[in-house]
Amino acid sequence: MAIRTFIALGLDASTLRYFDEITPVLKSSGASASWTRKGNFHLTLKFLGDTEENIAQKISGELEGMVFQKIPYKLSRFGGFPNLRKPRVLWVGLESPMCIEVAQKIDAVCNKFGFPLEDRPFVPHLTLGRIKEPFDFVKIVAELPPQSKDELFFKNVVFFKSILSNSGPTYEPLWSKELG
Repeated sequence: MAIRTFIALGLDASTLRYFDEITPVLKSSGASASWTRKGNFHLTLKFLGDTEENIAQKISGELEGMVFQKIPYKLSRFGGFPNLRKPRVLWVGLESPMCIEVAQKIDAVCNKFGFPLEDRPFVPHLTLGRIKEPFDFVKIVAELPPQSKDELFFKNVVFFKSILSNSGPTYEPLWSKELG
């Protein structure tokens, strides 16, 4: 049976607290959006989509054999795809060269099991919300509390099962490993 899966990094507690602080401001903006729920923030390294359960187990085994060092990151700027004036996705960027290397290694592991290699460069970002109707976020993000400039560390790498519902996705860990 196929399950919907992805591989991600868990965030530092201070980053999660910051998102707790800014999410109410974003929600009160009046934008028609589906905001990321409190427990769902993570950095997706590889979205696999439909994955046979036996393949998911094999990928978990490969991940278990990998050595994961502590991965530092810093929050960078707010952005939108395609832009902040009319985004379909609102996000905050991350600076983390080491994270890019880990994403490439995980991409190679998944490729062994038939998943295509990514054809675009990996751009680390955290999705804040998916915007349903055009809305200009330029002024709103300028008024958000400043982000920490401290170096932070991802806490773990997680292989998730994603369960979709009308109330939004629920993420269930299939496998997890602490970093460092």
